[in-house]
Amino acid sequence: LHYFISYYSLVHLWLQIRIEARINLVDANLMRNIGVLCTRYLVCSSDYTTFDLDR
Repeated sequence: LHYFISYYSLVHLWLQIRIEARINLVDANLMRNIGVLCTRYLVCSSDYTTFDLDR
């Protein structure tokens, strides 16, 4: 019984680590996408401002 409990706790811990790693991966992808969107927005807004200044 003790062996079964320790095995179950190991599997539970492994699943928890897998889920947390997946969440961290999603967070990393989300932050990268947000960074790309922010840089794209800044580039577009700076292009618009330079266009207005040129005009």
